[in-house]
Amino acid sequence: MMTYDTFENDDSMIRVDTDWDLTKDKLLDRVDFRTGEILEEVEYETVEYKAEEYISEEDVKEYRRTTIAPELFTSKYQLDAYMEGVDKRKIVTFSRVKQAYGHDSFEHDINKKKKAYTAPMTKVLIKLIDGLVYRNIIIDTKKGLAKTLGVNEKNVMRTLKTAGWAIRVYTEKEGMKRGHIKVLIHPDLAFKHYSPKHTSCNVNTARSVCLNAWIKPSVSDLAKHTDWLIDPDNHVDDNYGQYIEDDLQENPDQYRQWVLRSRKEGIEDRNAMKEFLEAA
Repeated sequence: MMTYDTFENDDSMIRVDTDWDLTKDKLLDRVDFRTGEILEEVEYETVEYKAEEYISEEDVKEYRRTTIAPELFTSKYQLDAYMEGVDKRKIVTFSRVKQAYGHDSFEHDINKKKKAYTAPMTKVLIKLIDGLVYRNIIIDTKKGLAKTLGVNEKNVMRTLKTAGWAIRVYTEKEGMKRGHIKVLIHPDLAFKHYSPKHTSCNVNTARSVCLNAWIKPSVSDLAKHTDWLIDPDNHVDDNYGQYIEDDLQENPDQYRQWVLRSRKEGIEDRNAMKEFLEAA
């Protein structure tokens, strides 16, 4: 343990104990803590920061290629150009549609729950997953999609509707270039991305981010749902606290408390009105 005087030629000298030998190791500057004066300056070497354990070369290349998210591409040409910088040897496809269909069938047959996956829907999803280009994206012409789905070109849009809630379809009406159709598959069912062996932002991480964006409600939807939550007439049981936990678990605690206070005020106003009417 080394001892150093922080103040020199001063009656109020303070001694500092440290494990470092400041005169030999040169790891810290010796500073007069009273005035801020550097008594013995150490020369520092400037080096480039590298976080190799977090950002791979593939990530850096991908970030430099474009500032537009692939999901926002409006033509097949954009996606093809983007994919030129993707090492397809390191790409893997995640798919759980078969497992989801099996579990859904079990819930329907055994627990009598409503089916979420029909056989025609699942068959279309499997064909679309086989045609995934990157992430949860397919961008192609109607002719190309007809080949992927194994149907006549004039039946492409009707066949895509069979997949229902599991996909989102964008045509010229939604901003796509003329003749191009974009299909996004629900990220929880299928995703194509770098293998966990080759990059920090792997298929699991990228799918999680994409899934959060997919299920994020719009501001108007959230406002309507909040109005429903704070209306006492919508909840006559004693499980309101569970409603808050289930429906607003991603929101800050302060927001939940605001919802609870708003509902309490609603109950008080309703009771006051009831008492007024009874008295009248």
